[in-house]
Amino acid sequence: IDEALNIGLKNSKSLQISQLKVAVSDSKVREANAGRWFNIKFIAAYKRLSSITPFSITMPGVGAIEISPSLLNNYVTQLTFTQPLFTGFKILSGIDMAEYNTNAVKEDYNKDRSELTYNIKNAYWGLFKAQSMKKVVDDNVEQVKAHVHL
Repeated sequence: IDEALNIGLKNSKSLQISQLKVAVSDSKVREANAGRWFNIKFIAAYKRLSSITPFSITMPGVGAIEISPSLLNNYVTQLTFTQPLFTGFKILSGIDMAEYNTNAVKEDYNKDRSELTYNIKNAYWGLFKAQSMKKVVDDNVEQVKAHVHL
């Protein structure tokens, strides 16, 4: 019976699906916990602009004033650091909800495993009973044949 249980539990697709659900649920707990940590974002960009003639105005007495010079190279860098200070307990509630969901999924896995174990044992004992009944019937047939030949 132990060998039948091991084979049945190892090859059960529904139990494997339940195990994957547990793994997904654990990942969601880790994801919810990650909401507590800070985020760092770094952005860098470069643009090469087309060459244009600078816009200038000539004023009497002052001379030429350049209003819009020609900038060919444009560089942009940005570093952003974000840390949640208070989110109205949204992060903590999300973590609690994910942990409760994980516990529920683990209990579903245990239920599926118990049901599968019961079904395997029930099928095994059904086979054992059928084999025992066949043996009894075969013995009865032999006894009847022995009485007929007397």
